[in-house]
Amino acid sequence: MAIYYSQIKNLKRSTGSNSLSSLSYIIGEKVKDETTGRTFNYGRNERVYAYGMELPNGSTFRSPSELFNSLEKYEKQNNARMAKKIICALPREFDEETQKRVVRDFIKKNFTDKGYPSVWAIHYDDDNNNPHVHIMVANRQLNEKGEWAKYKNKKETVLDNQGRRMPQIDKDKVAQWEEETGKTFNQEDFEYDDREVIVDDSYL
Repeated sequence: MAIYYSQIKNLKRSTGSNSLSSLSYIIGEKVKDETTGRTFNYGRNERVYAYGMELPNGSTFRSPSELFNSLEKYEKQNNARMAKKIICALPREFDEETQKRVVRDFIKKNFTDKGYPSVWAIHYDDDNNNPHVHIMVANRQLNEKGEWAKYKNKKETVLDNQGRRMPQIDKDKVAQWEEETGKTFNQEDFEYDDREVIVDDSYL
C-alpha cells in the first residue's frame, strides 16, 4: 500500500540557496551557474530514473539549466525566493511510465497551466525502492511571450493601523494607501504559500 508523503520548501537566496545547486542534485548532473561561473555536481545519477521540464505555452528554454540560469539572472534581489522545492512519494504499485504520467499531469494542472515553469526528477533509493519525485517550481511566472513576468503573483493586501490584514484591494487603493501613509507597498506572496492551495484533495 502506498504511503503519502509530501514536503514543500522555499528556495531562498537570503539563506545562501542557489537554484542551480538544487537543480544539480535533483537531476543528477553537473550544472554551471552562468552568473558566478561556479559548477555544481551534487547529484547521484544512479538514483535518477527520469527527469523532465514542463513549460507554459510560448516558452523556448531548451534545458533545465538554461531555465534556472535565466531566472537567477532575472532575479536581482538579495532576498529573492527563487523557487518552491517539492518532494512527493510515488506509489510503488505504479509502473515507471505511469509514475511519469502522473507527475507530468500533476505539474500541468497545478503549475504549468498557470504560467509557472517546473523541472521534475523521479528518484529511487540504493535498492531501487522508495520511488519519489523532486519538483522545482519557479516562483515567477512566464508570460505568453515566454518571458519572465514583470510582477510576481501578488496578493494585494496591506495591514491597517492595528496591524490587521485588510481585505483584498485593487491597485488604485494600494496607490492611495501609499500616498496617505508614506509607506511602500511591497508585500509579495506566492500563491502556493497558502495552505488551502497546498492541501488539495482533488488527487485523493
